[in-house]
Amino acid sequence: MAEQKQRPLPSLNTAKAGNNPLKISMLRSRAAALIGQTKFDKAATLLEELAQLQKCTELDTALMMVECYLQLGREKKGEKAIDNVRRAIRTSSVDVDDVKTFAVDLISNSAFIRAIILLRIASDIYRARTRSADDVINGIQLCVRKTYNATEPLIEAGGRSKIIGVDYGIEYMTEMLDNIRAIENADPVNKAKQEARCSNYIGYNYSLAGKYEESIKIRKNGLEVLEKQFGSNASKYKIYGGLLHNVGADYYNLQKYAESESYYIKAIDAREKASDFENEAKREKWIESSKTWLKKTLAKLI
Repeated sequence: MAEQKQRPLPSLNTAKAGNNPLKISMLRSRAAALIGQTKFDKAATLLEELAQLQKCTELDTALMMVECYLQLGREKKGEKAIDNVRRAIRTSSVDVDDVKTFAVDLISNSAFIRAIILLRIASDIYRARTRSADDVINGIQLCVRKTYNATEPLIEAGGRSKIIGVDYGIEYMTEMLDNIRAIENADPVNKAKQEARCSNYIGYNYSLAGKYEESIKIRKNGLEVLEKQFGSNASKYKIYGGLLHNVGADYYNLQKYAESESYYIKAIDAREKASDFENEAKREKWIESSKTWLKKTLAKLI
């Protein structure tokens, strides 16, 4: 499959590059190739040399440096590099939608760590520059969803990438959810639904990492938000049934089959009542999924 062409990242520096443009280009290309070969130590050395030649660190260089430092376990250098990127973007006139788009392009090119960093920064920009409370919530929720997309393959990769996925991907998503919770004067219906969706995304990544207790906790928080806002009408929203099903799956993975059975039964009932499925076929698909897993759970209880 041909590699997708990445959009150029915004230039955040006004200073001119050094006097060796050809060497700068070669170093950048070599560093990118080394990262692709997971030779992060050698890549970091080249990127540090590149930063000196550029006189100022361009965004693409800074993001690659972050990835190398985190993969090498050099968290202090990584955090400093992240702060530099955050400061440069937030003090620039770059539009938040451009930052988000660049992050999505990075995900398409499997640059997941760099995407996570940009999405966390984008969520802060939504808070700082967006006037409408609901626009802020919707923008942050989008960043959480895309961070979930970037964190999932990191966790699946295992090793150091999995650690980064948990320590940065899930952590950032949790911080963004907390920011949504703190927003006032928003439409309570939209806020409740977006909180629940974010809880479910975080739960997915916790489950993938084998942290089922943490997943249950965050998903139950999402259920509580919906129940507090909508009462017995919470089941009219498909996210409610989705959360119930996924809590059941987490209990199943913990071999707590009685608890799993209870949540699958609730999920089936909620999905039968939900009114916001795109069509009836989608509803039946998800109801059947819960019924299938209920049967598997009941088989474990025999």
